[in-house]
Amino acid sequence: MNGINFQSVFSQTPETVHLHLENALLNKRKEDTNMNTMKRPLIALMTAALLLTLCGSAYALASHFGVLDYLVRGDENASDALKAAVQPVAATQTADDIRIDLNGAVYDDQRLALSFSAENLKPENMAMLSLDKIILNGQNISINFSSFGSPVDASDGVWVPDIFSRNVAGTLSRNPLSGGMLSAALRSDFSGTVSGEAVFIVSRPQSGKLVIADPVLYFDLNKAVPDPDVRADYQEQMDAIWQSGQEIMDAFECTDENLIRSLIQDGRTVVDCSGTILAEKWAGDMAGAGNDSMIETATIVLSFTLDADTAKACVLQPETETVEWSGYAVTIKNVFLSPLSTRIALQLSGESEAPTLPLPTLIDENGNVLSFLDMESEAYTSGAEPDESGRWVQEFEWDYPGLEEFPKEIHFTFKETDDKTKKALQDAFSQNVVIRLNP
Repeated sequence: MNGINFQSVFSQTPETVHLHLENALLNKRKEDTNMNTMKRPLIALMTAALLLTLCGSAYALASHFGVLDYLVRGDENASDALKAAVQPVAATQTADDIRIDLNGAVYDDQRLALSFSAENLKPENMAMLSLDKIILNGQNISINFSSFGSPVDASDGVWVPDIFSRNVAGTLSRNPLSGGMLSAALRSDFSGTVSGEAVFIVSRPQSGKLVIADPVLYFDLNKAVPDPDVRADYQEQMDAIWQSGQEIMDAFECTDENLIRSLIQDGRTVVDCSGTILAEKWAGDMAGAGNDSMIETATIVLSFTLDADTAKACVLQPETETVEWSGYAVTIKNVFLSPLSTRIALQLSGESEAPTLPLPTLIDENGNVLSFLDMESEAYTSGAEPDESGRWVQEFEWDYPGLEEFPKEIHFTFKETDDKTKKALQDAFSQNVVIRLNP
């Protein structure tokens, strides 16, 4: 046991883990709301009934599909417009005892959301599943959010069965798994029928079994987690690990760094109780050891088609104009409104470099904050640079989820700031820039 470096083996030492768990309780409820995907972070388009007509009646045929479960945790949380935008795509493939089903899509001509379920038909043989890429008409599209791991790193996939996740006890399906993906803004203008492919990679431990090394498995949860409801969540996770049939190191072995390193160097796949591969966690000092502990065993490709014209019928892109005041100009380059997305791209220019604008709160013509669906979103801001004329230019792309209801106008408001220069710019922006959506 000499030379053990607990901090390098696990994210906390055995002596402090109780405190670590208790502190985690403060964030637990918030984490649960974002559990599966990370769910978080305009228009009088017409009426919802007209939008249903424009988008077709696909939702009536596909309301049971999982894409709404992935995006907004079920139809009860979706707007009528988002329900109408569901396209009833379906595909299934099985390879290496892993079955994957594609069971729904929402496509708005700029972003794509897909939902999947994945099942290990021989759950005693653990596998890692990674969403490798999405292809539309032969072009790879960028995946911004995915509950099936990162396309950049196949080791960042999900285990099937998912014995490691922790959620509200009794509500988590460990096999099959449900989830999905949401793309970044697409850079191609598609029309008609669009052909797509979802490509998954299956990887397995080279030795056939995982080695689970984590002292957390041996702690007394009655002492470590005082809240009985949260304790039940932890208990369910630990029960799943103990019942998995994988190799679990005992309380003393799992704190022996030298032993763990020797297992990794022998090609064993050693993970902690979150499912993180320890060879990856130690990548900086393992000098490549353990890189071969996982081997790719299958590629699964699901083919599907989308109707781009149906998607475009659900979109509004109002005309915009440049607004000028006191040496500044705002050019709204694009406003894109759909059941899935609310995207605003603009350019701010000035005679001198302007402070960066933070992500604004959007309000309607009556000053009410707009209500968005609870989906993933993001924001992009470029640095200020002088153009050919010497004016300073900044680019902004503000991406919000789809709206619950559509206003006649969009106005902007910003958080208060003590910086007088920033405040002056934000106030002037709020007073001068308006997006009018009424037909």
